[in-house]
Amino acid sequence: MEKYKVKRALRTALCAMAVAFLGLSACREDQDCTSQYTRDIKVAFFEIDVPSDPAAENDTVPLQVRFDSVYVKELPDTAYHKGDNLVTSLEIPVHEGYDKLTYVFVNKSVKYELEVGYKGESSFISEFCGLEFVFRDLEVLRTGFRFADVREPVLQVGTEMNIRVVDGRLDPEN
Repeated sequence: MEKYKVKRALRTALCAMAVAFLGLSACREDQDCTSQYTRDIKVAFFEIDVPSDPAAENDTVPLQVRFDSVYVKELPDTAYHKGDNLVTSLEIPVHEGYDKLTYVFVNKSVKYELEVGYKGESSFISEFCGLEFVFRDLEVLRTGFRFADVREPVLQVGTEMNIRVVDGRLDPEN
């Protein structure tokens, strides 16, 4: 009789452990590891609609531009944009190993530089998901465009524009 009680207790303990394990693994599988952050700066292009201050919000309209290429000056072998497509914005990546980068936009034989600074820091999501990088404090350090300003300093998914570039010289036909 004692032998059956031990087997029964052992079976009950094993069942309880199995249920607990399944419950824990279900939590891990259901955990959302999707980040709200991105590694891309969204640069949007505008032209001055009313000749006044390019920093004025209401005096600009979206501009379609064509770039032959876009690359990072510090990493010249890496091209981020090639093609004949007209665009009103581009997404260009930042890199963890740098705190500032200079992007070179080539339009025919003219090069426009946009130097940006930012801070990258790791953020703990959870034990299951691990770490993610968060890029914040985006700033325009120098630009060859007529005007560029930061609209959203944190690189987040769904942001419409991180940097606004205002420059009517970027006629897609020239």
